[in-house]
This record gives sequence, structure tokens and C-alpha cells, in this order.
Amino acid sequence: MIGYEFVESEPDIKKIIPLNDRWWIMFAGNDISPVFPIADSARKKIISQMDVDDIIGSVFDAYKTERDSRAANLFISPYGLTESNYYQNGLKILGGSLFREIAYKRADYKLNLQLIVAGFDGAMNGRIAYIDDSGPIRLDIPGFSTIGSGYTGAQFMMSYRRFSPSMALREAVYYTVEAKYFGEQATGVGAVTDLQIHRAGKPIVTLGDDEIDKQIINKICARLEPRPLETAANAVLLNAIDLGADCPRLKLDKKTKKLITE
Repeated sequence: MIGYEFVESEPDIKKIIPLNDRWWIMFAGNDISPVFPIADSARKKIISQMDVDDIIGSVFDAYKTERDSRAANLFISPYGLTESNYYQNGLKILGGSLFREIAYKRADYKLNLQLIVAGFDGAMNGRIAYIDDSGPIRLDIPGFSTIGSGYTGAQFMMSYRRFSPSMALREAVYYTVEAKYFGEQATGVGAVTDLQIHRAGKPIVTLGDDEIDKQIINKICARLEPRPLETAANAVLLNAIDLGADCPRLKLDKKTKKLITE
């Protein structure tokens, strides 16, 4: 299984955190600071004999705990109350209107963080899940997930390529890089790419940006990317379509190299 990720606010940082020797977290978000206490908390909960759902659940429990803690700091602490005092005496101290306002704000508060949790189960089969404020989603089928501001283009390309866990590794590596390449069209997606390959019982293989650019992006991705429509030959083909006499014809502007109406 190969996960793919990027971060809008800090596009060139490392974006994978180990939970143990078989499980990892990848992340994306405008504010990624919650990721680190979430990972620290999840590590303390995870034990070697846990099943996949318990591991994923531990990460989401840590996610919720961090979200609740930050919400309490934002909306309760300014009134000199602890979370416990808020529940026990908040209504009396704050009054009904303010008490309810704080409750609504806490309920609506979100980390707006996206996580991929990926690793190997007890049989050393690859497993993957997506987590955000709504909760976890298991994605063992189709076997991939995309996150970050460029996820739409990346998700489309991996779906278009029919990416699956049964693919040959080298082919899967290409389609993962290709998805990142197309995801870069979105605002804020960093151009620097690091790729890690995790296989059960084998050392992690890391491909750096230079090798990815040289071997994959420059030689394959650039060759297979969509070509521009703006050519004189394409104008001829489009003009041959019968759209009625009142539909303007196209021509190629020699200066701008754009198609314009005649």
C-alpha cells in the first residue's frame, strides 16, 4: 500500500511520523502543530497485539483528545475555568446564554487536519485509513488515499490509473509520483517530493527529490501529461464540427499562441 500526502502551509517538510516499527502517520493541514501531540499520545496507547481497528481508533482518540483540549483552551480558559469547573459550575458562573455559546463553539471547533494512518497488520498485510474531524475511514480497498490541497487531482489520477494493492511495485511507485505531480497544480502544494516505500519485513526505501525528478517526472510524467489544445491543427478540427452558422470559428493567435475567435 502506498499513501501520498502534502502540506499546504509548509510544503517542503517531512510529512510522515512513525507510530512504531509497523505503523506511520502522514498529515496535511494549514496548522499542523496538533499532529505531534496526537502522534505522541497514540504511541502510548498502541501495543503490539492490537488489531487494525484498535490502532486506527487509538489515533482518532488522540485526535479527539487534542481537539477537545485546544477547544477548552480557546473557549473555557479565558473565563478562568477548568474543563471540570465548566461542567460542574459553569452554568451558575457564566449564566445560561454564555454557557450555551461556549458549548456551541466547542462543538463546532475543528482541527481541520487530515491524516493517513498506514501500516501492517498481524499477518503483515498492508492497511490504510483516512482520519479527519469526522472520524476514521478504512481504505484497504482501493488501497490508497490522498490528502492536502492537491488531493482532487491526485485522487483522480490514482483512480484513473486503477491503482490497487495488487500492482507491481515499480508501477505503483510511478502512479504515486504521477498523482503528486498532478496534485502540484493546486495552490500551495510544494514541488519537492520525497517518496518512502514500506514493505513488510524489509528496510524502508526512500527516493529523494533529485532521483524522482530525473527518473520519473522529467522522463515519464512530463511526456504523459495533457497537451495544450492551442494549435492550428486543433482549430481546424474544432471548426469542422457543425455547430450552426452563427457559431464563431477559431484560429490560432500567432503572438499569444492562444485560440481566439475569428
